[in-house]
Amino acid sequence: MNDGVHGAVVEGAREAGFDPHALRRAFDLIEQWVTRGVVPGAAALVARGGRIAGETYVGDRAPGHPADSETIWGLASVTKPFTAAAVMLMVERGLIALDEPLADLLPEFLDAPETPFDRRAVTLRHVLAHCSGLPGVSPDNFDLRRAHQPLEAFVASFGA
Repeated sequence: MNDGVHGAVVEGAREAGFDPHALRRAFDLIEQWVTRGVVPGAAALVARGGRIAGETYVGDRAPGHPADSETIWGLASVTKPFTAAAVMLMVERGLIALDEPLADLLPEFLDAPETPFDRRAVTLRHVLAHCSGLPGVSPDNFDLRRAHQPLEAFVASFGA
């Protein structure tokens, strides 16, 4: 495991209205979680009003893959409220609609083998409300996790 900080930056803290020392302490907590093995890696970006106050990348996303600004992280239950808030901001701005078929947003959603379940009827609202009829995890979820597979493998598995 790579337990170092990869470019912790707090130079924009004051301009964004944050105390740079407090932000550095928060980033230090994240580094401690990685050092203690609580999580293998983490990334954090703090922003306000379109200004980045600071960011840090610690540890590994997977063995041999250090966390950085390009790392794609899986969304766990704790991130669902943030994801829903981001989706609702896009809805509010007219970029997407809650009753839009999910396949309009993710065309590959229809690439799965045909079943009695009509994927064309699933909307973004269904997915956000956990009433889409889709399973909660893919059949090989645990095998993929044990093998530290990338997010793309989970997406492909879930699509099947």
